[in-house]
Amino acid sequence: MPRSLDTRASSRICPHGESCDGVKVRLERYGGATGIVAVAAIVTQFFLVGTAGTDAPSLLRARTRWELATFMRVIGGLGIMWFTTGFATRLRRFGFTPAGPSTIVLGAGLLWGAVWLISAVFNSVAIAEAVRGGNEWSVSWLSILGAQTVLVLTPTL
Repeated sequence: MPRSLDTRASSRICPHGESCDGVKVRLERYGGATGIVAVAAIVTQFFLVGTAGTDAPSLLRARTRWELATFMRVIGGLGIMWFTTGFATRLRRFGFTPAGPSTIVLGAGLLWGAVWLISAVFNSVAIAEAVRGGNEWSVSWLSILGAQTVLVLTPTL
């Protein structure tokens, strides 16, 4: 069979003409490390702001801490997504069908990462409302949503 018609992985040609057998995808290579970074970021943000919401005056006093916690939630959410994408890719490589365990892992990981990103959005809007001098009630409500979204939705995943 001509090499161009052979669809096995060992016969793939990379764009530069060499064989792709030894090439690792960076997504997979750094997937484990991003999982560790995600867990470290999530733990760090819990140490920074805890699990309770806050009111506007105390949010303004600790604004830097809340902004850093929001950044850690973004890093944690993206890290979870990267880790689960790499893990699902490895599961597919071991011969599982696309509708098998790799799809479940990928779906759950992307959903969990999205929950962390939504939590960061709630935090960010609460900070913006407090700086703008918005309604005290909305700042408290948004900070509670930011802190509690992940705690309520994580067990369901």
